[in-house]
Amino acid sequence: METIPTIDQAADFFDAHTVELYPDVRDRAVHTVIDIRSGDGSTVRFFNAAEEEFMKLRSADVSKRFQPLFYEKMMGVRHAEDGRLYAILSDPDPDKEELGATYEEPVDVFPFANVQVGPDCEFGRRISAVALEYGPTAVTVSLMASFDEMVQATRPYTDGEMDGLL
Repeated sequence: METIPTIDQAADFFDAHTVELYPDVRDRAVHTVIDIRSGDGSTVRFFNAAEEEFMKLRSADVSKRFQPLFYEKMMGVRHAEDGRLYAILSDPDPDKEELGATYEEPVDVFPFANVQVGPDCEFGRRISAVALEYGPTAVTVSLMASFDEMVQATRPYTDGEMDGLL
């Protein structure tokens, strides 16, 4: 990564409506970008190699990419043979929920190389946010419940994924 995006490039890429800069941080070469998406919008934070945050973007746009996961009770996960990750969610139909009925929802369209369930994960909690961490070599997607990480999945970058920004 290690590029210096302009404010306009970053705001356009993430469709941000507000930009917050931290002028006391001089090193503005991007090492990691963390995009936390929820049903209320998105907060994107930019960090340098020293893990200092130098820019924060906010968007009120609801993430359509992860919309089916927000506020659903996660009962487990399945890492399929093709690398795809599926969240196992409780069925919202109250008649079926009593019987423990579940359904699967894909977490992302990309295959994941590694999936880990958090050490303090308590299944049965509602997914409140999805965090995407764009690191130097890979993308990490985390399913969060009340900002406790439940599941973390890592995959390599896809061609052109961050073109125009990094």
